[in-house]
Amino acid sequence: MSSDRIFPREKRVVEVILILMILALGCFLSYYHHLSYEFPLHVDEWFHIAMAKQIAKLDFRDPYYGKPLRRCLEIGWHSLLALFVLLTDDVRHFTYLPSFFHALDILATFFFVDRFLGRKEAFFAALLAAIIPSHLAFGGPIFLVPINLSLIFLPISLMLAFDLVKLERNQNLFLQFLILTFLLYAHPPSAVALLAILGIYVLLLLFDRKMKKAISLILVISLSIFCSLPNYADLIASRGIAAIKFTFFY
Repeated sequence: MSSDRIFPREKRVVEVILILMILALGCFLSYYHHLSYEFPLHVDEWFHIAMAKQIAKLDFRDPYYGKPLRRCLEIGWHSLLALFVLLTDDVRHFTYLPSFFHALDILATFFFVDRFLGRKEAFFAALLAAIIPSHLAFGGPIFLVPINLSLIFLPISLMLAFDLVKLERNQNLFLQFLILTFLLYAHPPSAVALLAILGIYVLLLLFDRKMKKAISLILVISLSIFCSLPNYADLIASRGIAAIKFTFFY
């Protein structure tokens, strides 16, 4: 067997081992606090889990006050966690989810940078994603909070927008629509960040006279915003659009 065939395969094995090591590092850093404490660490985690349990029981009342749920701008996040509640309602098992989401963060970052810049840059970006610090005031990968969705879905959405994934155009646009709409229901600040990036990209496309692609993205953005209006309609109707305020970190 020629060396031309051996070395590429050995290189792939080394790359797989390297990304697995980075994933292991990220998962360890996002879980090691629970080696000595088996419950969620932050008050926001307890709130999200409580909301998820209510949704899993189809009980749409506030878990703390017993009043009907209204103006819950992160209903998509709570519904996602509710799927896990269907598997187990033991709150201690939720401590594994931050590591799971962090692994997805790392992989999404790796694949985006790999396609956008190159393999070496992708490994470096994945390592940076793995060691992102966490803070009580800002959140981070050790907490079960919806901001962690941004590191998963923003790179994926940008891969789609920049045509870094080989898909038919309609499939590409549909996936972008699903991601943006989900973020508008799950974590509006992440959706706003994505909208800002896509908006700038649309302007660049218009400047380059790539009208068809620009119009397609404008339609996707418009449709996602329209489909997300029910999530904000009650708040807008009662207090006006200026009432929609949120902090990016949670």
